[in-house]
Amino acid sequence: MVDHSRWIPLDLDSDEEPPADLVPRVLTPGWLTLFSGPPGSGKSNAYQALVAAALNGTDWLGMPVRGIEHVIVVDEENPPFVVRQRLHAFGVKDCAGRLRYYSQIGCRLGEGEWVEELLEIAAEFGPHLVVIDSASSATTTATNENDSIAQTFAAVLRPLARLGAAVLILHHDRKASGPVADRVLGGVQWLGQVDRQIAFEAKATRADEWTTPNGTLRANFPTRLVAGKSRQGVGIPNTAVLIESEQDQDGAYRWMQLSVTEGEPDKGAAFAQRVVDALGAGQMRNIDLAERLGVKPNDSRLRSALATLTQRGEIVKLAPGLYELAP
Repeated sequence: MVDHSRWIPLDLDSDEEPPADLVPRVLTPGWLTLFSGPPGSGKSNAYQALVAAALNGTDWLGMPVRGIEHVIVVDEENPPFVVRQRLHAFGVKDCAGRLRYYSQIGCRLGEGEWVEELLEIAAEFGPHLVVIDSASSATTTATNENDSIAQTFAAVLRPLARLGAAVLILHHDRKASGPVADRVLGGVQWLGQVDRQIAFEAKATRADEWTTPNGTLRANFPTRLVAGKSRQGVGIPNTAVLIESEQDQDGAYRWMQLSVTEGEPDKGAAFAQRVVDALGAGQMRNIDLAERLGVKPNDSRLRSALATLTQRGEIVKLAPGLYELAP
């Protein structure tokens, strides 16, 4: 006798309401979302800020984060001390009982008993969000083989979603240009299986960094979120984002934040802020400013920033080539 218990037909007459998004057009209970992009494009910073927003009860990139009480993160990319620093920098203070963050524990979903153990943990803990960082590092998936990819979704990712969690998977790109669907590393099943894709486009090869008068290191890193596939037909609006941070001299983060910018980030405004930070130490000649900022005295960005800040009344020109902050 054949057991047909797995074959439960869909009730098309049901008036059941679809689940409410946890983050509009980003995370939905029971759905799989893919954050794709090249290494260093801000994917980890973005989801760590999202986890912090869920735990702190705040918004993420101007969007409400609702109903995420329990979170599981399987992170085989970022070492524990970096995770602790970043979450603290994003304002996480008390997450006892709400967050289970597994950092570089050697997890290989698809090998040994890793899958069974994770599903047992999830069934007991009841996460509303599960993050896998990254598909290449935390699973045994053969990146280019569609059968292997489909098996990972069937055995690992869909079962987590069926527990009621929104599942967020991070995955790398194989190239940085072209349609977002064509950039994803590996077989077509990466996009075929997910319900939603959000691509990350770094707007710089590295962060813009400078030292403040207090000796701390400030950094600005522009990236962009681009809507890819969505089973709803409508993804998030393309969004320019600035990742900002401040670190002590020993490298410990003081704070981090993600903010939406109007259009592409204004590099001139970022440089002007560096000038303001430098003048916080007191009166300074433009030649000394240039040395502190790591540019030549006749650098066009420095000349433009000094002129703009003087016109706005944010700094005062005391004599030719001598400036201070406005009182």
